[in-house]
Amino acid sequence: MILLLVPSDITHVAPVEDMALYAACKTRHPYGDAPHLKGVLITAPGVLFVVPDSLFVRLIEADALVIAFWRMVAAGVLTAVGLFVWQGIAPFRAVLKTGAAGVVYVICTGLSGVLFVLAVAHTSVANVVFIVASMPVFAMIFSRVFLAEPITRRMLMTILAAAAGLGIIAYGSGETEGASWKGDLTALVVSAMFAAGLAAARPVRHVSMVAALW
Repeated sequence: MILLLVPSDITHVAPVEDMALYAACKTRHPYGDAPHLKGVLITAPGVLFVVPDSLFVRLIEADALVIAFWRMVAAGVLTAVGLFVWQGIAPFRAVLKTGAAGVVYVICTGLSGVLFVLAVAHTSVANVVFIVASMPVFAMIFSRVFLAEPITRRMLMTILAAAAGLGIIAYGSGETEGASWKGDLTALVVSAMFAAGLAAARPVRHVSMVAALW
């Protein structure tokens, strides 16, 4: 039992659980939930790398599947070497213990990596980037269906706005040079596949899935 001073200056006896809650409130990040903010700060620069990545893929004069193969091999090897040097084999063991969630994540991210290159090869880079940006919409849907997470009114409005935007992109593909509805559809599958992988990994979010990329 621990004594805590409450705002009314009345001293009372509180259980250890109350003490933990009190400490959590005291250490809460001033700008909101710290893990959420950290995720946003990591995601933002990551998204910015998608644009130059798409441009480089488009500039390489080779078959799309060949580009996809070497692109994923390079990313996997560099990731594996970096993790092994800094953290040893612990991250790889942790991923292997995630079971079915880890398998779904690996399959979805792997296929989305291949399809991403195919999408860039068959439609404009702008279309691919904007369509892949619909990933949060698919993530919301999958989280609702498989994880029973609620969809708020704001999320529903986002889904409708994204659907309208995708419709505009699809309509313009027939009039834009270098764009194709086949490439657009492939990019849409990329968005859905990667979102499915993220939804599968959410139940095991205590494990870093970076090691699964190798």
